[in-house]
Amino acid sequence: MLFKTLTIFLAIGAALGSAVPPAFEITEETTLTEFLLHSPALRSGETFNAGCFDYYLPVIKAHADQLDVDFAVCEDSYENAFVLIDGSYSYARDELKESVRSNCGSLVLCDAENSNSMAFQCLANKGPSSSKDLDDVSDKAADHQAALLEEVGSIKKTLSECQLGAQRKYKANHAQSLEEMNKCLDDPEWDYPTTASFF
Repeated sequence: MLFKTLTIFLAIGAALGSAVPPAFEITEETTLTEFLLHSPALRSGETFNAGCFDYYLPVIKAHADQLDVDFAVCEDSYENAFVLIDGSYSYARDELKESVRSNCGSLVLCDAENSNSMAFQCLANKGPSSSKDLDDVSDKAADHQAALLEEVGSIKKTLSECQLGAQRKYKANHAQSLEEMNKCLDDPEWDYPTTASFF
């Protein structure tokens, strides 16, 4: 039963090491890690290399934890860059806002005329000019939006590259640790390494 349990674990580990796992699989893996690390039934087995598991299971878990940290760094960099890019268009937005306010305000003032006839005349006179100005606002807004989205697209690409780099690092470290642990399990003379580097 012990051999079967360990075989299942190593099979899961090999599968996770061969492809970058999504977050829920990493969570399942770390849960399994904790279970194996503290299971009295497994640790009491004659063929259970407790020292090997004590050493490598925390290492494997640390790789998953580091992936979370690296992803958070990627996300923070993206969010900070987005705030700067979006903020750089605040002046352009304010200009368009003032133009809209000015044009709409002049039309609203027509309502102050005493007679309906004068109000209609006011709107008829100011409407074409205001309509042209609002069309201009619409065109400028579309240009600003296109430019902003182009810049955001650039930092989204950087975000994807950052996340891909973190995933590749995780995959390499995870696979290496699994390989070392498998060798450890086959080596009855294995002892704790004198030096250790998790990453």
